[in-house]
Amino acid sequence: MPIAMKTSLSWIISRVVGDSDSCSPASSLQCRLEEELTSLVRKFWEQEEMQMGRLPLTDAEKQCEDLFVSTTLG
Repeated sequence: MPIAMKTSLSWIISRVVGDSDSCSPASSLQCRLEEELTSLVRKFWEQEEMQMGRLPLTDAEKQCEDLFVSTTLG
């Protein structure tokens, strides 16, 4: 009889395969693609790539950045 268990990632369904006297192991693997998660990760890396290629800071931006760094715990 199959058993359904809710895990932190998703639901899984399992059951006994074969009889208890069987010596041959049985295993199964399933992979499920979550399009929403994949899309979020892709967008994250696209943003990171855009930031890596940004222009150098102006003098005013550099001064602002230095002030932020010196007054913020980090």
